Amino acid sequence: MTIADLDILIGSWKITGRTANADHDDINGDVTVMSLLNGQVLQLGGSMRVGGSEIQSLELIWHDETTGDFAAHVYSGAGAPLNYRWSRNGDTLTHSGLGMTYTGTISTDRNTITGAWRADPDRPDMAGSAYDAAMRRTNQPSGPASSFTGIETERVTASTTIEAAPEAVFAVLADPSAHADIDGTGWVRESLDGDRICAAGQVFRMAMYHENHPDEDYTIANRVEVFDEPRAIAWQPGTESPETGELSFGGWIWRYDLAATGPSRTTVTLTYDWSAVPPQVREYLQFPPFGQDHLDNSLQHLSDLVARTTAP
Repeated sequence: MTIADLDILIGSWKITGRTANADHDDINGDVTVMSLLNGQVLQLGGSMRVGGSEIQSLELIWHDETTGDFAAHVYSGAGAPLNYRWSRNGDTLTHSGLGMTYTGTISTDRNTITGAWRADPDRPDMAGSAYDAAMRRTNQPSGPASSFTGIETERVTASTTIEAAPEAVFAVLADPSAHADIDGTGWVRESLDGDRICAAGQVFRMAMYHENHPDEDYTIANRVEVFDEPRAIAWQPGTESPETGELSFGGWIWRYDLAATGPSRTTVTLTYDWSAVPPQVREYLQFPPFGQDHLDNSLQHLSDLVARTTAP
């Protein structure tokens, strides 16, 4: 069992439930789960309302090699983190801690998890805290293998699973001539250097087009910020002075993180981060300049391109 077994959780969910003896649903909440650290950790954050009380929490989940399942820390603002556990067996998902265990069933379309929290056999004192709960996905990404990650503070991310080894996926990402096909919008036109990306600090130039750009056709100079083959690659778009060759950058970064989740299976997380954009740039550019579907579509294009390049 690997952390990829919990990829079903990645996305945005609506929670509804009913406490013991209630005659109507009296629990509701929202939660978003995202992948962190190259897919090694899942972050679950959100809030749940029980009656007139609201509970906010943040949970970090990781694979526990000593037990084979998943350990978790839950932070709720009430002191030290609480210890929880997760496990999955086929379509059955369990989540346990503080003398309670949730057992849920994953629907065939992977968009609903229905179950209940019940007291553990050795904790009958927790029986009064039992409740039924269902999670329903509220943001379904495009593409059959995609997983929505969501918008964080000044960054937007998405992830997908590609049926190929990380080396094959990385090889496509490191080829600027493939970037127009990955983008798929017509904004990215072609590589102007013809060189593959091979090191951090390298600059590769791309011909671009956008109807809202003053020149419509223009050139960007991308500086490679991360080159960790075959695990991560990132670049920062900028401009190059035609007179002096001086480079300047706006502060936004494109990053791909790759994690092997099988012999020929890779989870790819795409991040667009504009946290370093200075105020003067924000005055005339809106961030992000596109919707979540732009990243989802881009990952689907990448998946299709990798499939073509690796086909026998």
